[in-house]
Amino acid sequence: MLGPLGIIKGVKATGYPFLKEDLERNGGIYSEEPVVIGDRMITSKGPGTTIEFALAIVRKAKGPETEKALREGMVIPECE
Repeated sequence: MLGPLGIIKGVKATGYPFLKEDLERNGGIYSEEPVVIGDRMITSKGPGTTIEFALAIVRKAKGPETEKALREGMVIPECE
């Protein structure tokens, strides 16, 4: 979806592994990371990364302190 619109060109992103070729064909830089935080967009590899994706949005919008507080409150360890 992002590729044909030109949004992904030159941008590091992640997504379902079967989308790697399509992302790269449209100028994106595919990453194996579960979640990729960019300047203008946050991408996630799939449904299994939902919590990390949500926490990445919190980190970008509210800062690392708020993310840390949420992780502690929900007992979610930090990913490596």
